[in-house]
Amino acid sequence: MVLRNVAKTFSLEQQRQEINLLAADLHALSIGSETDPIFTASAASAVTTQNISDWNSAYQFTSTFQESDPIFSSSPAYSVTHLRIANWDSAFLWGNHASVGYLLKSTIAISDNQPGNPSNGELWWKSDSGVLKVYYEDGDTNQWVDASPTSASATSAKVLTADVPPTNPVNGDLWWKSDSGTLKVYFSDSDSNQWVDASPAGGITGGGGGGGASVTTSDTAPTSPSDGDLWWKSDTGYLKIYFDDGNTSQWVDASPVGGGGSPSILYADVSSFPAVSNSESKFAYADDTGVMYYSNGVSWTSQRLVTTNSTTSSDFATLLGNTQLTYNINVLDYSTGTVAENAARKIIRLEDSSGTTDQIVLVAGTGLAISDSGDEIQFDLTADIANSTYSISAESAAGNADSILRLTDNAGTTDEITFAGADGLLVERTDANTLTFRAPSGASGGSYTTEDAQDAAALLFSNGTHTGINFTYNDSNNSIDAVVTGGGGGGGTTYDLLGSNTTSNNAILTLRDAAN
Repeated sequence: MVLRNVAKTFSLEQQRQEINLLAADLHALSIGSETDPIFTASAASAVTTQNISDWNSAYQFTSTFQESDPIFSSSPAYSVTHLRIANWDSAFLWGNHASVGYLLKSTIAISDNQPGNPSNGELWWKSDSGVLKVYYEDGDTNQWVDASPTSASATSAKVLTADVPPTNPVNGDLWWKSDSGTLKVYFSDSDSNQWVDASPAGGITGGGGGGGASVTTSDTAPTSPSDGDLWWKSDTGYLKIYFDDGNTSQWVDASPVGGGGSPSILYADVSSFPAVSNSESKFAYADDTGVMYYSNGVSWTSQRLVTTNSTTSSDFATLLGNTQLTYNINVLDYSTGTVAENAARKIIRLEDSSGTTDQIVLVAGTGLAISDSGDEIQFDLTADIANSTYSISAESAAGNADSILRLTDNAGTTDEITFAGADGLLVERTDANTLTFRAPSGASGGSYTTEDAQDAAALLFSNGTHTGINFTYNDSNNSIDAVVTGGGGGGGTTYDLLGSNTTSNNAILTLRDAAN
């Protein structure tokens, strides 16, 4: 009997073969007849046929082995019985290992919609499109991919998009090399296997060819595309691939370096441009603004291209010279008004070398005349203003205290300033060249003094009407005495009325009783 070692690294098939061989060894051992061994020093020298029979009987090692509940109850297999083994094989379709191998068939989800909570390697038959898909986890992303992308008959083929080639490719696999924007096909011939450009010399043109993956053919983009979908844009004759780089998703030309004519660089707007990091040295045209851009691998919008409408040159230096304008400033006569308006106006006009002009109009106001000589404009006083003379005279005014200072030119035009007297001040016209400002005269003929004020106050009382009282002005001591002459009940009080002042412009009256 051979001592067999079934290593854990063996495949399932290797393990199956080893177990079958071990079973065959045991069976042969059970029916064999062993004689006493010649080598008596062997540990098996005492094992006889009878011993083997006793062993088989005690531990049920027979050709029709039946397992009973294990004696070692702590074993993880303690609860594994024949019944449970049979149930396991029935539930999970495990067949007889000796005759039909292992798994009889695998369960595949069949639905229009993807199964929930899939695991790596799970299969799904997408019944609405007739495509078998496998759930694939590559360590970075998880997705359902076509199990046979090059032979499916769906409306649009799937293509792997990556910077590096797919692993384990088969003949006919498609790969969109996203860092260079190139569609490649895996080609196996009798001598070599390699990825080759799908359209190295000119891209895909309208018809012909035959074979290959199925592609959506339409003037407009397919709806709800996914990464790797192909679309033949029939109105322009370009094959496009739907590319998702993680930041943006867009349809890009599958063969940008060739094609029947030029590769399409037309996009709806800047936001529809391909990823800039994968488009270095490429051009893109924004249809909404009509502007061409160039990618430097970092930005699209900082590389806007400038075009020219020149029909004679595309040389930058020549075009720059044409855009560097020169300017002239000219003085022109005004000619669109009346004779008087034209004579009072001149035009300063700015004109560039392309003939574009702009101008301002100078207008001479009253008393000014305007003229030009070459590039000079001159303003002069008119004759009536330049030869005017003026005279100043003092004139009487209507008010008693006012007088006028008058300015008169040689044309008889006058301008006047009125000097008005107030608070007793008089402004008098002495003669045509003199105005006199005078304060009012007092009794002494001089200024209004304290004595004048006292005399004026005394007159107020002496000239006034009063009964039963007499006022006497004492000029020496500047006082007014008041004596009551009317009768009464006696006990009357005599008062003195006194006048005084603090300045030459005021008068103070004081009524004081005789006792004081």
